[in-house]
Amino acid sequence: DLKPIITVHFDKPAPVQSVTLPRDKTPNGNVEQFEVTFYSPDGNKINDIPILSNSSPKEDKSKPAELNSKQIPSNTPVSRIEITIIHT
Repeated sequence: DLKPIITVHFDKPAPVQSVTLPRDKTPNGNVEQFEVTFYSPDGNKINDIPILSNSSPKEDKSKPAELNSKQIPSNTPVSRIEITIIHT
C-alpha cells in the first residue's frame, strides 16, 4: 500500500493560496484525491494533521482534486509542502 509523496520546496517562504493537481492537462493524470502537510520556514509542521483535498470525479477529468484558500492556512508563510496521493 504505497502512497506516493510529492515534495515542493520554495526558494523563499510564501503564503499558499491553493493546491491543485489537474487531470486534464497532465498526460495520464489520474490523481483523484490527495492530502497536504505544510511546513514553516523553521521546518516545523504548520498543520499536524494533513489536510484532505476535495475529490476529483473519476468520470470528469476537468474537475481537479484541489485545496482552496478556505481549507489551508493561506496567510502563513510556507517553505515546503508535502502532497500525499490518497486515491488514483
